Amino acid sequence: MLLRGVPEVYWVRRASPMSIVKILKDEAIEEKGERSRMASFVGAIAIADLVKTTLGPKGMDKILQSTGRGREVTVTNDGATILKSLHIDNPAAKVLVDISKVQDDEVGDGTTSVVILAGELLREAEKLVAAKIHPITIISGYRMAVECARDALLQKVVDNKEDADKFRLDLMKIAVTTLSSKILYQDKDHFAKLAVDAVMRLKGSTNLEAIQIIKKPGGSLKDSFLDEGFILDKKIGIGQPKRIENAKILVANTAMDTDKVKIYGARVRVDSMSKVAEIEGAEKEKMKEKVKKIIAHGINCFVNRQLIYNFPEELFADAGILAIEHADFDGIERLALVTGGEIASTFDNPESIKLGHCKLIEEIMIGEDKLIHFFGVEMGQACTIVLRGASHHVLDEAERSLHDALCVLSQMVNDSRVLLGGGWPEMIMAKAVDELARQTPGKKSHAIEAFSKALLAIPTIIADNAGLDSAELIAKLRAEHHKEGCTAGIDVISGSVGDMAELGIFEAFKVKQAVLLSATEAAEMILRVDETISCAPRRREDRMDEERAGMVAYCNDDLPPTTQPDGVPSQPDVVRLSKHVHDNVHGNIYLDPLCLKLLDTEQFQRLRNLKQLGVTNLVYPGAVHSRFEHSLGVYWLAGKAVQTLKNCQGGELGIDCFDIQTVKIAGLLHDVGHGPFSHLFEREFLPRVLSDSKWSHEEMSVRMVDHIVDEHHIEVDPELLKRVKEMIAASTEHSSPKSMKEKLFLYDIVANGRNGIDVDKFDYIVRDCRACGLGYNFQFQRLMETMRVVGDEICYRAKDYLNIHKMFATRADLYRTVYTHPKVKAVELMIVDALVKANDRLQISSYIHDPREYWKLDDTIIKTIETTPDPVLKESRDLILRIHRRNLYQFCNEYAVPKENLDHFKDVTAQDIVCSQKNAGVTLKEEDVAVCNVRIDLTRGKHNPLESINFFKDYESDEKFTIADDRISHLLPGSYQDMIVRVYSKKPELVAIVSEAFENFQLRTYGIKAQVHATPEKKKRRL
Repeated sequence: MLLRGVPEVYWVRRASPMSIVKILKDEAIEEKGERSRMASFVGAIAIADLVKTTLGPKGMDKILQSTGRGREVTVTNDGATILKSLHIDNPAAKVLVDISKVQDDEVGDGTTSVVILAGELLREAEKLVAAKIHPITIISGYRMAVECARDALLQKVVDNKEDADKFRLDLMKIAVTTLSSKILYQDKDHFAKLAVDAVMRLKGSTNLEAIQIIKKPGGSLKDSFLDEGFILDKKIGIGQPKRIENAKILVANTAMDTDKVKIYGARVRVDSMSKVAEIEGAEKEKMKEKVKKIIAHGINCFVNRQLIYNFPEELFADAGILAIEHADFDGIERLALVTGGEIASTFDNPESIKLGHCKLIEEIMIGEDKLIHFFGVEMGQACTIVLRGASHHVLDEAERSLHDALCVLSQMVNDSRVLLGGGWPEMIMAKAVDELARQTPGKKSHAIEAFSKALLAIPTIIADNAGLDSAELIAKLRAEHHKEGCTAGIDVISGSVGDMAELGIFEAFKVKQAVLLSATEAAEMILRVDETISCAPRRREDRMDEERAGMVAYCNDDLPPTTQPDGVPSQPDVVRLSKHVHDNVHGNIYLDPLCLKLLDTEQFQRLRNLKQLGVTNLVYPGAVHSRFEHSLGVYWLAGKAVQTLKNCQGGELGIDCFDIQTVKIAGLLHDVGHGPFSHLFEREFLPRVLSDSKWSHEEMSVRMVDHIVDEHHIEVDPELLKRVKEMIAASTEHSSPKSMKEKLFLYDIVANGRNGIDVDKFDYIVRDCRACGLGYNFQFQRLMETMRVVGDEICYRAKDYLNIHKMFATRADLYRTVYTHPKVKAVELMIVDALVKANDRLQISSYIHDPREYWKLDDTIIKTIETTPDPVLKESRDLILRIHRRNLYQFCNEYAVPKENLDHFKDVTAQDIVCSQKNAGVTLKEEDVAVCNVRIDLTRGKHNPLESINFFKDYESDEKFTIADDRISHLLPGSYQDMIVRVYSKKPELVAIVSEAFENFQLRTYGIKAQVHATPEKKKRRL
């Protein structure tokens, strides 16, 4: 019986009148008998079929693409690597994945063969079961067959361990055979020699930790080499000794940064800068003492896992000690091993620390990279294989291939027996098993014969993968193997039957034995299965269920049986989860029934076609996440936030399930009315085609909520719907009077109009940073866990003020480096021009008046313009074609508006630039110039965002207060808002003229001239 999870309940048949008691939960899944067995067979066979095309010298590779943010790509034909990358639900398939992993760990090769053989054994067993042969009979026959097959191999093995020359030759042949099916096939002799030389240096040891593999892009695979020493992928710092003889090495994992005053979490009050200097001086003295203790060990080389800051690095350099910082953990562990040292973290007792030794440390060059070479290490067998190759993908696969060869060769030290390869072992075993089948009476003979057929599948697949006629080749092989002393196998190079001994194709007996035994055991285990039970998800009881209620809430169709007098449902004792999805930022997001009804509408699904960052993905390729993902993230965080408040202050605040549901739905639908291309639609396009446009996506979201509910006849409490719309518009000028006067803090969770801290920002800041490959150093989870309601607003602990500032600073960095990137703004200007030119024909702006039409408008409008053969749309199509070909509007120059002029600054227009032209050679027109007035702030305009945020001291305090600037003035910027005017030329040939006109405008208007940007000259040279 195969159990997934631990079954909480089961069926029990009573002894009295054949009554059956159901003790499995409703959500548990049970499969019995043939249905369970067939499901197991199908899953295992499917896995075998998946990898069988990779078997043999002519096997194919597979591309594996991860589902994470980076969507990393791996190209490989290694069975273990392929199977480890799969997300498998079938339990029998998981068994085959596990045996492949064990095969890889134990012997390093045969990972594909073991899965294929197990799959073929089950394929044959399926036929026998269909012929009414009992699984136990099949298992008994398989056991007899596997013993016979193993004995047949033992009679044919060759062991040359006593003859050193022949043993090395065997190692070379096995290495060549192992590498023949890998990416290293073309240079298999070269890499076989590298692998054999490396393993022979181990002198009988199987510790592959002494063999380091370094990958360096550049050159070809044949440029790879073996170095007799240890190479650390680091370079020696400036001012450090470049060469050290008779090195005494201290390998450490310790902090060497205490010369820096730790601001975060520290509470230091000073009344002058001299006090700060005293603190820094004390820190430096502590570091001097630590360095003295390290130097006292009598070393001339210090290797640290962590960073070494400038001050201690100078101290080491003055003492003539080579200091190497930030070595990766695997690197220092292997360095300590090969030099005979130990990793230290404290230095008070020099006699207890074991130092490493080597004859020479020097800096070497590999390609264009500098590395540190440790020669003559204490572990004499240590060596480094340096792999060269055209790309990281090639190097990764080469490393996997070489690792397989090293594993097989290292196992040969303990078991030096070898066999011929090329399908020869399978033919030998199949012949012996066939003979056993003829001698065995009864139904077991059918199982033994089936085992023989499964063995023949290996050479058959090798031939098929080489594009050969497998039926003809296997027939010839069977005929050859009826002769005494036959050494015939499949020669995929010539496409015929060949002599494996002459061709030098050998395999390790240990690998073949492991494949045979593991595959048979796995098949036997799966054959024994007669029932599969997938248990119901465990439910938390009492308080744990109530906490989860904030994540799942309720809908009108799923109310608990009792209600309060005012019609609001009481809290359910058990809340049923209806569905969950996996989000790459927040993990599993649980969706309640009402959420699903709203989500499964064409109006909400439209958000899949709205990229969160508009056209930013043309500059940051990873920025392809959608408003759909963001809306689910805000839904989830909104539920967590209100649930936190309920758990901590539920009694005094009166938060109930109705409030939880309201806030979550507001988070889900807050962007349902968003326009295409991020905020470009409402801020740039609509003002161009509709004078005095005051349309906002928040207002449209409110209208879309009504439309969705009406269009799909979704039953929802009118009061809940009203509050959802109030929360969506809470931070805008369109906000309506709030109906929940006693719970005003609920309006600040999704869209906070008071201080700008809300779950909407938490989600999009983190999501955008991840998508664009940027870091973020604020902890929104901490803010959500520690926030409390004081008075009528959400406040934060005073110790979190720096975390909040980091959030605003991260948002400002996103604006500077991503949202307002010069190339991004150039593409946006072109998109706006294309939409404006197409508006008369397509009436794009008319969609905003009717929600029934508006939901049809999304980012695909560009594809519509691009593919519509309408002459009127030619100019728009040409602009889109320019974007595809990266023929963008050319950036000319920019002007940073002084802080003192921000209040009364007037936006610059194309007309302003054209009117400033002095060169009469070419007359500029307004349609030749594009101007972008970029405003960047920390979210509260020119004001310090922390001024509008209230804090509390601790959880026992009911007092709220703001934090004065002087407490953190050294951490805050001098200004909280920037204004940049960027000018672009729509025609490449006019870049210089537009740049000159913009400079004239600056001189005439502001009396200054901005520094000339290098881009126009570069573009001019390119043209």
